[in-house]
Amino acid sequence: MATETPRQGVSELRVRSVPDDADVTINNRYVGRTPLTVDDLSPGTHRVVISRSGYRTVERWIRLRDNSISELEVALEQRVGFLAVSVQPDGAELFLDGSRFADTGNRFPVGEYTLTATAFGYQTDVRRVTIRENRTTSIVIALQPAPFALSAVAITNARFNPANPGPRGSVMIRFSASAPGSAEVTIQDASDVRFTHEIKTLTAENRVWWNGRDQSGKPLPDGLYTVIVRAVSVDGESIIQSTETVRIDSALRIGYRSMSGGVAGAQFSPDTVTLPVSSYQISAGSLGRWRVDPEAVFDRASAHLGIRVGAGEKLEPSLAAEVAVSTERPETHLQATLSLRWAYADPPPGAGVRFTGAAQTVLTLASGPGTEPIPRDTTANHPRWAIAAPVGVVTGPIRVIFAPEIAVSDSHPAARGAAVSGRFPLVWGYGRAAVIYDSGPTVAAVSTALRTEPWLRDVTGPLSVAVEYHRLIPNTPLFLSFVTAAEIERSGAIMVGLGLGVLP
Repeated sequence: MATETPRQGVSELRVRSVPDDADVTINNRYVGRTPLTVDDLSPGTHRVVISRSGYRTVERWIRLRDNSISELEVALEQRVGFLAVSVQPDGAELFLDGSRFADTGNRFPVGEYTLTATAFGYQTDVRRVTIRENRTTSIVIALQPAPFALSAVAITNARFNPANPGPRGSVMIRFSASAPGSAEVTIQDASDVRFTHEIKTLTAENRVWWNGRDQSGKPLPDGLYTVIVRAVSVDGESIIQSTETVRIDSALRIGYRSMSGGVAGAQFSPDTVTLPVSSYQISAGSLGRWRVDPEAVFDRASAHLGIRVGAGEKLEPSLAAEVAVSTERPETHLQATLSLRWAYADPPPGAGVRFTGAAQTVLTLASGPGTEPIPRDTTANHPRWAIAAPVGVVTGPIRVIFAPEIAVSDSHPAARGAAVSGRFPLVWGYGRAAVIYDSGPTVAAVSTALRTEPWLRDVTGPLSVAVEYHRLIPNTPLFLSFVTAAEIERSGAIMVGLGLGVLP
């Protein structure tokens, strides 16, 4: 890029520094901060001073010719000093402006800092220190013992269901102590103590997990429970007590579900359950497909990412995206599915057989090569708008679901994935069903689906069947998933997939 020539009788000086933002004066006149350009200098010799807080000042004499452009670049040298701190007791932590450091051999830029010394069982010491250039600032700190104190008890998942998987199936009791001692955590209902946990040695931060069971391991019924933390100092003279409440609520159910089709449930069938408000699930997975025609040929690989959210009372939206790559043709298909489910009958756990039902709407958009609708196998949704009415029965951990569905589109996914286009709208149906076992940490399901010809004239293949298994990784909110599926017809296909999900 061409450089403009300065006006006749003046010269231009461009000043840069490392680091930037340094003050510049020329002939005792302040002209700004680097990087900058001064374009009104007269020819001749000029005194340039560059300064920045915490750095050595640089002075340069620059000779400028008439009608010229000159550049000046300087690297500023940081001004540093040293800090040595002696602190008692041993093991105390030191922080300078919030950053932890060792007690000796520390080199810092000059300036004022906040020095903090802290140790469990002692009062925190906070003071201002000044570090001067090429000098060692020595500080001696003797921390004073802290009086024994206990913070308020904090509860994570104060309302919980012990049957839920992972962290959602337990409650975490947290409290802090200012000095060493011991504590006893008891959980009681209106009539008796149900659970006791002893902490022999208190630390600054203390945590106790409770899974809703009594001391013998027996599940406790729904209701309100009082958490009492009773702490005693080392010398036994100080006794402090803090209380909080938790509630066991078996109606607060959180179940992990497949998201591969963009709809929470089993592989080929939706479920009727919804997540509680503020809960969510994120799932990702991949699926490989082999066409049996008559030999097994690997013809497609797909990957999906989905999220479902508890958005209201028995209301759950979900969103999923999928990419599928054909191994036989250079084609890539993209798909997005948005669904909304309302569970109008979702009974709490209990004895006997109970009815469950939901209403659901699904919108699927897809894109790929060409303008025709994308050929899809039955492991994924065909581009459409659909409404479904999943209903079923629940007994213990077993759910049996039937889900009739009506789909509307400008095309129909015929057998073997061939797209049959017609005049909009084309209407056809799906018959879906699933048997789901949900114990919390383990979810297993068998599902099936069958679709009709346009305008429900006849039932067409293939019959799709899937078996899936989801397992919680102990002490984490993560689920591992495995699925195998088949399209059963004269020339069918088999599919195998793996997945990973999180249910915080």
